[in-house]
Amino acid sequence: TRRIVGFDQEESDYLLKFLFDHIAKRQDFQCRVRYEAGTALVWDQRVVNHSQTLDYPARERRHGFRLTPLANKPTPAKIEEDDGECARDYARVQLGLC
Repeated sequence: TRRIVGFDQEESDYLLKFLFDHIAKRQDFQCRVRYEAGTALVWDQRVVNHSQTLDYPARERRHGFRLTPLANKPTPAKIEEDDGECARDYARVQLGLC
C-alpha cells in the first residue's frame, strides 16, 4: 500500500505509518478457534506464530495438514504510470507489462 485514496499525501503517509507500525510491532493479536467437526483453519506460517492449546478432551484427536505453497515470486500487474522501475524489472518487460 502506497497511498490512501481520498486523503492528502501527508495524512495518508501518517495513517499508513501508524497502521504498518501497529501491525508489525503488536504482539497481542490473536485468533482463538473452537474446533468442531468440519472446522478448517488456514494461516500463513511465514508471518504467523502458531501455538497449540490443549483444550480438548484427552481421548479426542485433531488432525492437521501443513501446506506449503510452491509458486513463483508474484509479478505486479501492468502499471499506468511508469516511474522508470518497470523497465529494470526483467519479468515485467518479458510479460509486456511496462
